[in-house]
Amino acid sequence: MVKRVVTLCTGNICRSPVAAAALSLRLKDTEVSSAGLHALVGHDIDPDSREAATKLGLELGAHAARKFDAIIGGEADLILVMDSGHLDTVRRKFPNLSGKCFLLRHNLEPKDVPDPYRRGIANHFRAVELILEGADVWAKQIEILA
Repeated sequence: MVKRVVTLCTGNICRSPVAAAALSLRLKDTEVSSAGLHALVGHDIDPDSREAATKLGLELGAHAARKFDAIIGGEADLILVMDSGHLDTVRRKFPNLSGKCFLLRHNLEPKDVPDPYRRGIANHFRAVELILEGADVWAKQIEILA
């Protein structure tokens, strides 16, 4: 049973907080949080990511970026990463977490959610669209397991 999900990206200010919000909206009985491998600790969500998410119907609350570590990973039942680079990093740095770490878009194409940071608002919109699709698929899979 999946009770705790962590979404993971690089800085924890664009993709992973959006993914956490999308999953939280869909999974009412699941604790969902986010973190970053190289987090900009304490920073809020990037304004472009917030704008894109809001315009696509996802409200994002208060946020303070945090760095992913073995404790956060160990407490999670499922770790959803945004791209294959994150997957490789988790497998290399935290091999004991490999079995519960998957791409957010594991069953979709494209597999990766490209990092929109400092790449213009259009890239933030595209990232949010990809995240919402991935969140829909995972939410259905998690509900089946419940």
